Amino acid sequence: MRHADDCNVYLRSERAALRAFENLTKFIEDVLKLKVNREKSAVARPWQRKLPGFSFTAGKQAKRRVAPKALGKMKDRVRELTRKSHRSFKA
Repeated sequence: MRHADDCNVYLRSERAALRAFENLTKFIEDVLKLKVNREKSAVARPWQRKLPGFSFTAGKQAKRRVAPKALGKMKDRVRELTRKSHRSFKA
């Protein structure tokens, strides 16, 4: 059985979000023939959910925040590529 990948939809009201969640779940399962993992799926505020590589901050205006682990990996890679070894900068 194939699974749908992560999908996040953000709406203003919880009622609209619940309605959209049910409609999207039905479409994914009935039309696309993919299984939705109910344990990982939820209707929640953006800052209550973690996405691969980033999350959102709470507040009047939600902002994206790079996950600490992803930021650490990126910094390590930059250090690796730019260390003083007289190598050219290649990805």
